[in-house]
Amino acid sequence: MSAPDLRLSASSRVLLAMTLVLAVAMALLVTVAYTVTDQTLASSIDRTLLRETEAYSAAMTSAPSGEPLDTATRTYLKGRTGGSTGVVPLLVVRSNGRILSNSNLRIENAVSATMWGASTPRFATVQFAGKMYRVLTVPVIARGIRSGTFLAALALQPTEQTATRIALILTAAGFIALAVGLMLSYLATKRALAPLREMASSAAQITDAHLDQRLAYGGPADELGSLAESINQMLDRLEAAFSEQRRFIADASHELRTPVAVIRGNVELLLAGTTTGDDADESLGMIESESIRMSRLLDELLALARLEAGGQVRMQPLRVDVLLEEVTARTKMLGDRLVHLESGCELWIHADPDLLDGALMNLARNAVAHTQDGGRINFECLRSGDVVELAITDDGPGIPSDDVERVFDRFYRAHGRPRSDGTTGAGLGLAITKQLIELHEGTIRVENAQPHGARFVVRLPAMEEPA
Repeated sequence: MSAPDLRLSASSRVLLAMTLVLAVAMALLVTVAYTVTDQTLASSIDRTLLRETEAYSAAMTSAPSGEPLDTATRTYLKGRTGGSTGVVPLLVVRSNGRILSNSNLRIENAVSATMWGASTPRFATVQFAGKMYRVLTVPVIARGIRSGTFLAALALQPTEQTATRIALILTAAGFIALAVGLMLSYLATKRALAPLREMASSAAQITDAHLDQRLAYGGPADELGSLAESINQMLDRLEAAFSEQRRFIADASHELRTPVAVIRGNVELLLAGTTTGDDADESLGMIESESIRMSRLLDELLALARLEAGGQVRMQPLRVDVLLEEVTARTKMLGDRLVHLESGCELWIHADPDLLDGALMNLARNAVAHTQDGGRINFECLRSGDVVELAITDDGPGIPSDDVERVFDRFYRAHGRPRSDGTTGAGLGLAITKQLIELHEGTIRVENAQPHGARFVVRLPAMEEPA
């Protein structure tokens, strides 16, 4: 039989565990009951033997004065031929070498000389004629002088039989309880695991083509309900991730299709030999322009993929004004713009200098792209509680209100916000910026400035100046 054939289902494992628990409990119950019963009966025998010695002593004390010990003993033993319980103790008196007994069994032969000669009461368990007996020897004192030894004995077989019967009854009752318990456990397990089987059946129907399906659970808000809710939340995230991936692939394919088509068309013209002179130069220029555009798009896609894969972040204390001075200096080199840095940015944050610089430069390039020559770009910062706010404002056309919520989506390009150079971007720059800011546990938002223009606000956790 192969290993998979030996695997048990969850319900079978639960039933097996219940069986083992009930079986162990039953064995413990029978063992404890048998032990307690046996000890109780043994104590009862000892008490019976003690009562016999007390009764004998009382009889000897109440015997007529001057009556010999042997005569008084014979009189006592004749009256001890039975009992109200049906258990007849064996009574033996050894006096002056003579043996007086109420039975023909020579139980005295199984008792050691040490017990016969003991000066205090002694209990012992002895074997005689293939049976076990509990015996008690007590010295007989008459007129202050030891004149013999009294022995009382009871067979242990009746008590052992009683204890065994009780154990057998408890065992039979235990097996019945085990059978009933297993039946109830099977029904309870089947009912408890029914939602799991339903969830497994529903989960088996969920594929990448049907991620909109969810697990149905109509039971109470218990562990299974929590499991179903967690799985459905995971499916929500998977569905969103798959949808985003499909959209990303479709958008990337669409963005790459245009430059590839332009390059291919111009290459075909050049290969056909119908384009010469200025027209050929124009075709080569278009090929170069589209190649640069496609290379930039691939670089941005690669950067975005690396960010989503969780690239390494080297965080360190960073002074905001130093960072913004570097960003504004490079922004001035991007075009003929009036770039201004507000004073009062002597603040500290915990950040990766390279990654945060990249995010701010993306915002700076976006501002330059959407403003005309001579346009104004303003950098400012302030502290609000435990947060440092960095703002970049331009005086371009602003963002249509319908596009404000989507400007950070991949491949999304706001309508009515054309670039100053007439080109179109890939729509990845702001998506990359958002990822970079979130790596720093920060947030970014955009709003329209007055009277016109766009204002991007980055919020990052503040820190105190290092000592």
